[in-house]
Amino acid sequence: MRLVSKMYAVIGRMSTLIDVASTITTKLDLFYREQFLSHATGFFTEWDGQHFLITNWHVASGLHPETKETLHSKGGIPDRVKFSNCSRRYQG
Repeated sequence: MRLVSKMYAVIGRMSTLIDVASTITTKLDLFYREQFLSHATGFFTEWDGQHFLITNWHVASGLHPETKETLHSKGGIPDRVKFSNCSRRYQG
């Protein structure tokens, strides 16, 4: 993924540079081996020249945050994530 546009957000007196791609969610498909587990969402961001996919902890771990039990009824823990990357250019 490459940074396609930037925008500034003003929060109080501070101006913060925001990667526009981080404001756009992407659908995630979670799998254990070849077994589909669930859909989820995430977003992309760039920091220090590296690109990251950001999602919630329970999505990546497959565990309930309090009980630590698996979220999937058959106990599957995600070992693969399929996603679509936005390649359209956005005007900022």
